[in-house]
Amino acid sequence: MIPFPLFRIFAFALVILSCSSLFEAGSPSGQTGLADVYKSGPIQLEQDPGFGKNTDWNALFYSLFCDMVVAPDGTFFIASSRQHKIFKFDHDGNLVKSFGREGQGPGDFYRPDNLSILDGKLLVVGEYASTQRISLFDLEGNFKKVLKTSRPPFRPIALRDGKIAYIIYNYRGDGPTDRKKIASVLIRDTNTDEEIKVAEATFNQTSIRVGRLLYSFGEETGGTFFIASSKEGNLIVGNSLLPSFDVFSPDGTKISTIPINIEPIPVTKRLISEYKKHQIDQMSQHESMAQNQVQETVKEMKKASWDRLFGETLPLYRQILVDADGNILVFRRTDCLGEDCPILVQVYSPDGKYICETELIEGPFNLAVDSRIMNMCFTEKGLIAMVEVKDAPEFELRVIKVKYL
Repeated sequence: MIPFPLFRIFAFALVILSCSSLFEAGSPSGQTGLADVYKSGPIQLEQDPGFGKNTDWNALFYSLFCDMVVAPDGTFFIASSRQHKIFKFDHDGNLVKSFGREGQGPGDFYRPDNLSILDGKLLVVGEYASTQRISLFDLEGNFKKVLKTSRPPFRPIALRDGKIAYIIYNYRGDGPTDRKKIASVLIRDTNTDEEIKVAEATFNQTSIRVGRLLYSFGEETGGTFFIASSKEGNLIVGNSLLPSFDVFSPDGTKISTIPINIEPIPVTKRLISEYKKHQIDQMSQHESMAQNQVQETVKEMKKASWDRLFGETLPLYRQILVDADGNILVFRRTDCLGEDCPILVQVYSPDGKYICETELIEGPFNLAVDSRIMNMCFTEKGLIAMVEVKDAPEFELRVIKVKYL
């Protein structure tokens, strides 16, 4: 398990998101499509000053552990994992209501961290891995149903016709430092509870021991599944170690395979050395641990061998997203480390044809996201994202809307 400060460092370097509720939307008649926006050049995070101007974002959110989804009418929901709540906002960024509380009963949450919208009318809520359930609410926040699962469900995503998909994991190996993660992608019928498996793969989950701590960077070095819903509500499954996606209908029938145009990055001795140095530098600046503990941990990190964390190549991408027009956005990996790495996005048409590559320019913000956090949605009217203000005297979060130029 990654200690929180290191996880947060990773979060600043990654981008991951899912906005399945936008699939019924599209570019208004007569307006430029999102593909033309991407082809026109980098998207700079320059906020619309009128969006959320009456909302005190810091009073609502004090943690980056949040997930976001936009409904067909332009309202949006944010799940705050550490507050065990969901907040609803209007299309101008004004708070409408909040619902939920910590607990195990109907309508309660324990660290909600995945949101999507099913058939335009139900909010699908996933929770922290230890909670073996998925909850359904109407778009006014009224509890409707809970789905019990045999294992913890990861990244639940709404499809169509009452179907959702999610990932479950099993593990095998010799001890905690040498494990394999067996990932399975399941489709669940929310009406009948029927469940089918459509994909399975094994990923490296190797850890290194540093004193009494185990450091595992999982999908950062060993790969993972990513899932999304197409504009039609089909399931897109991507293995981040393979240069293609598979597309399945909600009944589990394989429809197509989409190739992606990303060259793998070889894992070299230099890359491993830079990766190790970066993590040691970050640990050296750790503020929530006692100084003697930091020094001892750094000493152990220097002695440890990091080679076993990596395969022959890095995973190809960090996440996939489907935007309001149905384009598939692939956030590709680079060998850059730290907080100033470029956020590069390859764009594919709804039928899988390569369109272009673009970049998100953070400007005065940090776009802090990770595979467990979905904090950005590309709508037909603009990009909505939760960001951290870079030059704020204290930790400051806000939700911004970026108008497309």
